[in-house]
Amino acid sequence: MKKLQETHFHIIGSGAVGSFTTVTLAKMGAENITIYDFDKVENHNRSNQYFGINDLGMYKVDAVARKILVEEEIIVTPISKKYIRQTFPKDVVNVIISAVDSMPARISIWKGIKKQWNKVELYIDSRMAGKFYELYSVRYPSDFKFYEDSLVDPKDALQEKCTERAILYTILPIAGRILRNVANYINGERVEQYITENIQNLEILNKK
Repeated sequence: MKKLQETHFHIIGSGAVGSFTTVTLAKMGAENITIYDFDKVENHNRSNQYFGINDLGMYKVDAVARKILVEEEIIVTPISKKYIRQTFPKDVVNVIISAVDSMPARISIWKGIKKQWNKVELYIDSRMAGKFYELYSVRYPSDFKFYEDSLVDPKDALQEKCTERAILYTILPIAGRILRNVANYINGERVEQYITENIQNLEILNKK
């Protein structure tokens, strides 16, 4: 538990996957969390993200931070700006979780993280397309090539309709899998480098 409390978690994106991941991470006992997102809560977000009527019009990061403060008495740092190659704090353990929905954003995030990898212990990148998801975790420099090979040209990335991406029951398993890898890391257990699952059939298609 001490390691979980001392680790600085940075969650990029507070939409569907990001909002549920952040709230659950706080419920697990994490106390040092920074979240990044420049979007505001709209009515259609209520069906698939951790927001309600009282959050409408707020920045998503502010709404998530408020919920966690009320429910868990934990202060989360919200940054309501576009994430641009943040400089991570020194002398603390940093875990980065990407919950963005575009390949250009992933490529930009990774370039910044790679330049200061000496400050990062774990990087997790979640991807969703319809009823399938992929999860990549980078723990060591030996993982770099496998992950970088997945960063395809944006024009070749799979694009799904927003309604396909936004089904709630496809989001919760992804958040759960992210947090399972976080728990494994905290407990000194094996972190899965890659996993993809058909959520409709609850069938793991590939893992590494």
